[in-house]
Amino acid sequence: MDKIKKQVKQVKDQVKMEVKEESTIANWITIGRTLAVIVGLILLKDHPVYLSILIIVAIALDGADGYAARKYRSSKRGALIDIFGDRIVEIVILFVYAYWGLISYVFPMIFLVRGMTTDFIRILNTVYPSEEFKHPLALGGAINRFMRGFYAILKAAAFVTILLAPKVGFWLMVFAVIINLYRGIPAIFNQRSKTLLKTFFKRITTPVKDR
Repeated sequence: MDKIKKQVKQVKDQVKMEVKEESTIANWITIGRTLAVIVGLILLKDHPVYLSILIIVAIALDGADGYAARKYRSSKRGALIDIFGDRIVEIVILFVYAYWGLISYVFPMIFLVRGMTTDFIRILNTVYPSEEFKHPLALGGAINRFMRGFYAILKAAAFVTILLAPKVGFWLMVFAVIINLYRGIPAIFNQRSKTLLKTFFKRITTPVKDR
């Protein structure tokens, strides 16, 4: 019984330490903008202008959390938290739009499959680190700031115009899908990704006693 209590205490202490490490201004901005979008979609369906403003602010804050990480303090998992925050925002918006009948479910499915694939590879990149690919976005050159900024603006424009001018928004959404794939495919089909996937599958297929 004492042994179990000791193990529980160790787990609790580890969790507290991890939470403290990840409690940075940048991460709280990411969490805040993600939750704001979800709440906005729930409460502002009948107020497209207010919802549009909220979406623009949430996407703009993607740059603010990056600035906060550089200016103050970043955490070990800060880059991944930022990526997952972006992913949750775009996937939730797209599936809600599809549910509302504004777009086809094809759009969110493309974003979801592409996002899950690249994010899985990026997680492997942190599990099996390499100095050359230290940042999760280094795979496939997705770390390019100009392209990241352009893509963020394009997504914001597509998400907003779908609400306010659906015909224009549809074509902006098509363009956003093209850029989404353009940025994602190099991150999937490159030598580093192949090496990571081989390492992962070799590990999960190797008996524990032989590892």
